[in-house]
Amino acid sequence: MKAHAHVIDFPASSALKRTFTRFIKKSLATEIYLRRLALFLLECWRRRDHCYHSYRLVVLDRPHYILFSVVCVHIGLLVIRKRQSPAIAERPHRLDS
Repeated sequence: MKAHAHVIDFPASSALKRTFTRFIKKSLATEIYLRRLALFLLECWRRRDHCYHSYRLVVLDRPHYILFSVVCVHIGLLVIRKRQSPAIAERPHRLDS
């Protein structure tokens, strides 16, 4: 019988099989790793859920928020550009004090 590539086929009395089985029983099947895995997956789910609901709120439910933000940033950049004097624009080393 031919073993599949993803199946590890050990002889029945193999020392490698005993070592591998002991490793699985001690490390992967303990409650600590299962608890950590469950908490990690829960945290990933919460983050995904938060990102989805933020996207849904801003993009799908209230798209005018994005437009308002773009307009505010654009006006702010125009005001900054308007307030800069030509002397400072020509000689930026004057800003260093």
